[in-house]
Amino acid sequence: MRCKKKHLIESEGLRWSVVESLPVTEDIKLASGESDRHLRNYCTSLENLGMEGIRTVCYNFMPVIDWIRTDLYRLNPDGTMSLYFDYARFAYFDSYILQQEGALEQYPENIRLEMEKIRKTITRAEEKELINNIIVKTQGFVSGNF
Repeated sequence: MRCKKKHLIESEGLRWSVVESLPVTEDIKLASGESDRHLRNYCTSLENLGMEGIRTVCYNFMPVIDWIRTDLYRLNPDGTMSLYFDYARFAYFDSYILQQEGALEQYPENIRLEMEKIRKTITRAEEKELINNIIVKTQGFVSGNF
Protein backbone atom coordinates (compact mmCIF):
# COMPACT_ATOMS: atom_id res chain seq x y z
CA MET A 1 0.00 0.00 0.00
CA ARG A 2 1.35 3.40 -0.94
CA CYS A 3 2.19 5.91 1.75
CA LYS A 4 -0.67 8.44 2.07
CA LYS A 5 1.73 11.31 2.76
CA LYS A 6 3.81 10.52 -0.33
CA HIS A 7 0.65 10.27 -2.44
CA LEU A 8 -0.54 13.66 -1.15
CA ILE A 9 2.81 15.27 -1.94
CA GLU A 10 3.00 13.75 -5.42
CA SER A 11 -0.62 14.71 -6.17
CA GLU A 12 0.56 18.33 -5.95
CA GLY A 13 3.32 17.74 -8.50
CA LEU A 14 6.11 17.50 -5.95
CA ARG A 15 8.55 14.71 -5.16
CA TRP A 16 9.19 13.51 -1.62
CA SER A 17 12.84 12.59 -1.33
CA VAL A 18 13.95 13.70 2.15
CA VAL A 19 12.56 13.25 5.65
CA GLU A 20 13.64 16.00 8.00
CA SER A 21 13.88 14.82 11.60
CA LEU A 22 12.55 11.32 12.05
CA PRO A 23 12.13 11.67 15.83
CA VAL A 24 14.63 9.95 18.09
CA THR A 25 13.09 9.25 21.50
CA GLU A 26 14.77 10.18 24.75
CA ASP A 27 14.98 6.44 25.57
CA ILE A 28 17.07 5.89 22.42
CA LYS A 29 19.25 8.94 23.12
CA LEU A 30 19.92 7.78 26.67
CA ALA A 31 19.95 4.00 25.98
CA SER A 32 17.45 3.61 28.81
CA GLY A 33 13.90 2.52 29.50
CA GLU A 34 12.42 0.97 26.40
CA SER A 35 15.31 1.92 24.13
CA ASP A 36 15.51 -1.52 22.48
CA ARG A 37 11.84 -1.43 21.47
CA HIS A 38 12.10 2.20 20.36
CA LEU A 39 15.21 1.44 18.31
CA ARG A 40 13.45 -1.49 16.59
CA ASN A 41 10.54 0.83 15.78
CA TYR A 42 12.96 3.47 14.50
CA CYS A 43 14.59 0.89 12.21
CA THR A 44 11.16 -0.17 10.94
CA SER A 45 10.37 3.47 10.16
CA LEU A 46 13.63 3.77 8.21
CA GLU A 47 12.83 0.58 6.28
CA ASN A 48 9.34 1.86 5.46
CA LEU A 49 10.76 5.15 4.21
CA GLY A 50 13.29 3.24 2.10
CA MET A 51 10.49 1.21 0.52
CA GLU A 52 8.90 4.51 -0.51
CA GLY A 53 12.12 5.55 -2.26
CA ILE A 54 13.25 8.01 0.40
CA ARG A 55 17.02 7.76 0.70
CA THR A 56 17.81 10.78 2.86
CA VAL A 57 16.64 10.91 6.47
CA CYS A 58 17.88 13.61 8.81
CA TYR A 59 17.97 12.96 12.53
CA ASN A 60 19.27 14.59 15.63
CA PHE A 61 20.15 13.53 19.12
CA MET A 62 19.61 16.88 20.82
CA PRO A 63 18.53 16.59 24.44
CA VAL A 64 15.14 17.34 25.94
CA ILE A 65 13.57 19.11 22.97
CA ASP A 66 14.12 18.59 19.25
CA TRP A 67 16.51 20.98 17.46
CA ILE A 68 17.33 24.06 19.48
CA ARG A 69 18.66 27.52 18.83
CA THR A 70 19.12 29.89 21.74
CA ASP A 71 19.45 32.93 19.50
CA LEU A 72 17.56 33.48 16.26
CA TYR A 73 19.26 36.75 15.32
CA ARG A 74 22.89 36.48 16.38
CA LEU A 75 24.96 39.31 14.98
CA ASN A 76 28.16 37.98 13.43
CA PRO A 77 31.44 39.96 13.20
CA ASP A 78 30.86 40.59 9.46
CA GLY A 79 27.46 42.20 10.13
CA THR A 80 25.36 39.23 9.02
CA MET A 81 22.90 37.49 11.29
CA SER A 82 22.43 33.78 11.90
CA LEU A 83 20.81 31.20 14.12
CA TYR A 84 23.00 30.25 17.08
CA PHE A 85 23.20 27.63 19.82
CA ASP A 86 24.83 28.64 23.08
CA TYR A 87 25.43 25.54 25.21
CA ALA A 88 25.63 27.45 28.50
CA ARG A 89 22.37 29.33 27.81
CA PHE A 90 20.67 26.07 26.94
CA ALA A 91 22.02 24.50 30.14
CA TYR A 92 20.65 27.50 32.06
CA PHE A 93 17.26 26.96 30.38
CA ASP A 94 17.34 23.23 31.14
CA SER A 95 18.45 23.61 34.76
CA TYR A 96 16.77 26.80 35.96
CA ILE A 97 13.76 27.34 33.71
CA LEU A 98 12.66 23.79 32.94
CA GLN A 99 14.12 22.66 36.25
CA GLN A 100 14.86 19.20 34.86
CA GLU A 101 15.65 16.85 37.72
CA GLY A 102 19.41 16.33 37.96
CA ALA A 103 20.08 18.61 34.98
CA LEU A 104 22.60 20.81 36.73
CA GLU A 105 24.86 17.87 37.55
CA GLN A 106 24.85 16.64 33.95
CA TYR A 107 26.77 19.61 32.61
CA PRO A 108 30.56 19.94 32.69
CA GLU A 109 32.14 22.29 35.18
CA ASN A 110 33.03 24.97 32.60
CA ILE A 111 29.38 25.10 31.45
CA ARG A 112 28.12 25.27 35.05
CA LEU A 113 30.42 28.25 35.65
CA GLU A 114 29.03 29.98 32.55
CA MET A 115 25.49 29.17 33.71
CA GLU A 116 26.15 30.88 37.03
CA LYS A 117 27.34 34.02 35.21
CA ILE A 118 24.14 33.94 33.15
CA ARG A 119 22.03 33.35 36.27
CA LYS A 120 23.52 36.46 37.92
CA THR A 121 23.14 38.75 34.91
CA ILE A 122 20.17 37.61 32.82
CA THR A 123 17.25 40.04 32.75
CA ARG A 124 13.62 38.94 32.82
CA ALA A 125 13.26 40.15 29.20
CA GLU A 126 16.30 38.07 28.12
CA GLU A 127 14.92 35.04 29.94
CA LYS A 128 11.54 35.46 28.21
CA GLU A 129 13.31 35.75 24.84
CA LEU A 130 15.32 32.57 25.56
CA ILE A 131 12.11 30.71 26.43
CA ASN A 132 10.41 32.06 23.33
CA ASN A 133 13.34 31.08 21.08
CA ILE A 134 13.65 27.55 22.46
CA ILE A 135 10.04 26.58 23.05
CA VAL A 136 7.98 28.68 20.68
CA LYS A 137 10.02 29.57 17.63
CA THR A 138 12.42 26.66 17.13
CA GLN A 139 9.82 24.03 17.99
CA GLY A 140 7.26 25.33 15.50
CA PHE A 141 4.71 26.59 18.01
CA VAL A 142 4.22 29.89 16.19
CA SER A 143 1.03 31.68 15.11
CA GLY A 144 -1.13 30.33 17.90
CA ASN A 145 -0.37 26.63 17.42
CA PHE A 146 0.32 26.53 21.16
